Amino acid sequence: MGLLLSTLQLIAQEVILFDEAACPQIAEQTDQAPQLLSSRCEYCTAEDLRIVLRKGFEMKKSKAKVTIPVKVKLRLLVDDEGALAGVLFTDTYAAKIKEEVLERLKKEDVSRFRPAQADDAAVCSWTDAIELSYGKYGFRSEIFQVVQSMPRFPGCEHNGSQEERDKCAREKTRAFLYDRLVYPEEAREKKIEGVVVVRLIIDEEGNAVYPTVLSDIGGGCGAAALAALADMPRWVPGAQGGRTVNVYYMIPVRFEL
Repeated sequence: MGLLLSTLQLIAQEVILFDEAACPQIAEQTDQAPQLLSSRCEYCTAEDLRIVLRKGFEMKKSKAKVTIPVKVKLRLLVDDEGALAGVLFTDTYAAKIKEEVLERLKKEDVSRFRPAQADDAAVCSWTDAIELSYGKYGFRSEIFQVVQSMPRFPGCEHNGSQEERDKCAREKTRAFLYDRLVYPEEAREKKIEGVVVVRLIIDEEGNAVYPTVLSDIGGGCGAAALAALADMPRWVPGAQGGRTVNVYYMIPVRFEL
């Protein structure tokens, strides 16, 4: 069984606050994380939330030839009175999943917690991380590594030769990336430099989907690279044997101080 999404739109790390005034200060270090009041045991909150948020999600039988797991990692923000104040999606995730999680949070009884404790006082803080799996994103045809005509960033279709179009597309990809890239504060403080390698799938319609960090250098650089590559325009898809196909595409992201 698998969830077959026609277009898997991916979004980078995002915080959604339900009540901006509820947590003027958020404790990053606590003696005890928030606990769901209805949880089965003292350390079961993350697992119980995972079960609640995953329950009842509509699964569809996939006829896809290639499938990739659709997952999301998140943390919930709980104020010092135990009320749900927000949600942090901690990794790149599918927009479809964000909608489902937010809808589930409205419907299910996950609004009351024992607040986090720090120095014997209730504080506003995040729950432990929760990882959810929502089936698979399906591709109805093979995903190629190399094809006769590789995918190209848009805007270079009228350049002269194939070589000129490819060069133009690489330059436009770099411009898009580095105009949006934000050097993580942790990486700056630790003087981390290097290259993060991100792999995308450019599907047969030119959508840039399912970005994955293949090589990270730490300090938040992987997440920053994914954020910079989110919401890309539709590419010129790759082609093989006269038809458009799904193609893996690697993008190196350099971080230099």
